[in-house]
Amino acid sequence: MKLFKALFWRDCQLCFRQSGDYLLALSFWFLFVCFFPLTNIASPQLLQSFAPGIIWLGLLLTQLLNLSKLFRDDYQDGVLAELLQSPHELFLIVLFKLISFWIIFYLPIFLLAPVLASMFHLSVHAIFILEAGILLGSPILTLFSAFVSSLTLTIRNNNLIINLLFLPLTVPILIFSTSAVNRVMLGLSYAAPIAWLGVMLLLSLAIMPLAITYTLKTIFE
Repeated sequence: MKLFKALFWRDCQLCFRQSGDYLLALSFWFLFVCFFPLTNIASPQLLQSFAPGIIWLGLLLTQLLNLSKLFRDDYQDGVLAELLQSPHELFLIVLFKLISFWIIFYLPIFLLAPVLASMFHLSVHAIFILEAGILLGSPILTLFSAFVSSLTLTIRNNNLIINLLFLPLTVPILIFSTSAVNRVMLGLSYAAPIAWLGVMLLLSLAIMPLAITYTLKTIFE
């Protein structure tokens, strides 16, 4: 637990030190989503149909702004090399850093999403399923982004490569998350897309931390 607190506190310090980038990413998502209901005079039914896709598309675009930063600062500062030499298991270090990233980056989005969703005239039930999709899908995005970031850690100006590797991985998450909300609004069962998100999360948790750990060890060998 002390290791997690230390890593979380350092990530918070980095976030506040680079508060401009952090606030830019959250502001981009907030303004991107707000733009449609505030400037669109379409019917509430049309806004409802757009809502899940717009919220998730904004979330994915926001993730792209922070995609290369997950391990980059620690790698450039030499902290990552020191962590590899520490007595703690690298697997735990990776897992704790991923949890810290989700809390710092996705928890505010998770808390703000119902407010923005209400602007699209979504029902309480639809907002609940949207939140369930974010709760299941955002950890998967965190794991995928960390894996892609670790693969391209030693490549300079790697933003384009990271985006090309990351975006195809997000397609199933986008499909299942938006489909669940749309099915609620149509009065259909949303169990299947939510279940698939749960399966993807379990598989990602079982595979990705190990893959990230192996990739980071390979870089410093």
